[in-house]
Amino acid sequence: MIRRIAFLWRCCTVFALLALCSMQLSAQSSVTVILRPPPPNQLKVADLWEITLINTGRGTLNVSLRGTVTEQKDGLIATATSSTFSLPPGTKVFTAKNISQLSPVNTSFKNSKYEDILNAIGSAPSGTYDICIEVRAAGLDAGILASNCVNSHTVESTSQPLLLSPQDAADVEVGRPILSWAMPTPVRAGVSVSYSIRIVQLLGKQSPTAAMQANPAWMELSNVTTTTFQYPPGARPLIAGNLYAWKVSAFMRGALLGESEVWRFGYSPSALAFEIPERARPGKKKNLTVNVLEELLQSCSDESGITISTQQLKK
Repeated sequence: MIRRIAFLWRCCTVFALLALCSMQLSAQSSVTVILRPPPPNQLKVADLWEITLINTGRGTLNVSLRGTVTEQKDGLIATATSSTFSLPPGTKVFTAKNISQLSPVNTSFKNSKYEDILNAIGSAPSGTYDICIEVRAAGLDAGILASNCVNSHTVESTSQPLLLSPQDAADVEVGRPILSWAMPTPVRAGVSVSYSIRIVQLLGKQSPTAAMQANPAWMELSNVTTTTFQYPPGARPLIAGNLYAWKVSAFMRGALLGESEVWRFGYSPSALAFEIPERARPGKKKNLTVNVLEELLQSCSDESGITISTQQLKK
């Protein structure tokens, strides 16, 4: 009799465990989550909660949401967890308008520069992202009920720096040209943006873009904090007759905000840009124009035998 009771007890225990597992599997299979892709070229924190939840079961579930954002190069950059809420049978849609129903939301950044950039421009920096959302059961039955991801979402969060001068395909006549560009937008006031400048030589019939990708840098400089820059005196000098390609990249705390187009320019020194001979250089108290003309007129007098007066030039 005792053995029979023990056997029945074991059977009841097994059936109870099977029923519990069945209930859990049923609960898990009764929830579907659909994560809507963010708009092109942006990724905001609110985009994590643009979701549709479908509870096909008969009972109301207590759940929470957990979102993760992973960047292709930097890995996991942020996680966000909502508060616990009730999910009745049927469909529940969350958008930016009713995201307050998920409050408080706990957001944790694994990489602080992404938090700074989100605060500065309102979106994640340029990159390729995987965005995932999980529906988790609350309480003792905690577990993942459903999940969904948007993969390889590309972000170009700001406009690219706009090259201004020298204009594309123009010639420069000086060996140290001034390069200028416009900063990317939108960037909030007070935000520090730095730039890198890269110049390469065009070889043969290369396009500027192909040259920028394939050729070594003729001149490259980082951490430029202004949008106007003069070719540095210590850099490799430009060679007359050569063609060069150049581009500017914008950064914030090391994260790329955007890259400009690739423009080209030629170096063609002006025929008038000659070096003044030492004997023709004026002293401190002499006028540059008068002294240079004196030197040239004196040369003409020596060759023609005709004396040319420069007294009027000195007045």
